[in-house]
Formats: sequence, C-alpha cells, structure tokens
Amino acid sequence: MRAVETVPTDGSPDAAARLGAAAHAALEGDGPAVLPTGPGDPAPTADLLAPVDDAVAAVVTTTGSTGAPKAVLLPAHALRASADATYARLGPPGRWLLALPAHHIAGLQVLLRSGRAGAPPP
Repeated sequence: MRAVETVPTDGSPDAAARLGAAAHAALEGDGPAVLPTGPGDPAPTADLLAPVDDAVAAVVTTTGSTGAPKAVLLPAHALRASADATYARLGPPGRWLLALPAHHIAGLQVLLRSGRAGAPPP
C-alpha cells in the first residue's frame, strides 16, 4: 500500500512546482500518491488520506453531480499514457501553459505532460 500526501496549491508558480515535483515522484514510484488541494478546499477527510494501492499516483477529488467530494484514484500508468499520447501527437519540445487550477485533473495533467516532455518546473 502507498501513503497519500496532501499537496496544497494556491495558484502560485511555487505551488505548481511543488505539486509537479511531488506528482513526478509519485509517477516514478519514488514518493507517496499526491492529493492536490486548492484554495478554500475543505481539509481532506481520513478516507481521502487512507493508503491506496501501490499503482495509484494521484488522488483527485470531484463532486460530480452530488456535490459530495469523492476520490478518483489515478494509476501512474494511466497518467503516463495520457501524457505520452499528448507528447506523441503534438511532439517536442514540451512547454505548457498552466491556465487551469493545478489541483484539478486537467491542471495536474498539464504539469505531468510538461515534465514528461522534459520542460523544467514552472
């Protein structure tokens, strides 16, 4: 089982860099799974911080249609495949603009795509 670490974000480049580094370590199996949180998010509940399967690299919350936070467990292989597919389609060099909240899956994927393409952290 793998620990889950909360990584707070606040829209700053430093917070994006911390999340990018933590997510990269999780993707490579060198760190805990990341649970990105944004400004104003409630403190994660114990069930969101419970250990996850070793394959999970990120835990992202979503409210879906119910309004109640639920955890989406994202395995490293799926995050890698998504980043690599984008890289294969768009090609190098890989520099991305992070215009989305980093604590949402779309923003997290921008950080992962950029890192997989060899760009330095923000």
